[in-house]
Amino acid sequence: MKNVRKIAAAVLTVAFSLMGCTSKESISKSTKQEEAQKEIKIGLTFLQNECDRLINKDEDIERTFQSYKNNFNLLSASVNSTAKVNRMNNDELEISINNLEKDVDKLNGEEALKAYTKYTSSNTIYKVTMMENMHSVIEAIRGWEDGKDLGISFFYDHLHSSYRCFHG
Repeated sequence: MKNVRKIAAAVLTVAFSLMGCTSKESISKSTKQEEAQKEIKIGLTFLQNECDRLINKDEDIERTFQSYKNNFNLLSASVNSTAKVNRMNNDELEISINNLEKDVDKLNGEEALKAYTKYTSSNTIYKVTMMENMHSVIEAIRGWEDGKDLGISFFYDHLHSSYRCFHG
């Protein structure tokens, strides 16, 4: 009988300590999710303010828009939104920011944590901003000048100069 009491006491002690650990883990996870939701909302608020500035044309539009476009599309991709910004158009900007806001507001804690992890991931940043900018560079050099295809010329000159550097 004494052994049963000791075993029961030990089991209860272990059970209560495990419950304590579990609640700390869930509190920690909950805190991380709340922080992620706050950070995502801060990013959205920044984009909303930038959108207002672009529409009101307070600054150098071209430079500000490119930065806005990169930041917008990064947050959009992170929260798995379909909202995108492709060109400087007041109507498109307003519609896109409103759609992004709706998508951000729909996120639950776990989704917000996943979105924030994607938002700060170098892989996502590269895919969304660098790949888009590379596309812009290619578009800028596309075309013909004096009978030469500028795109082919650019890549040939680049590859040829790289070849000389290594094979000299």
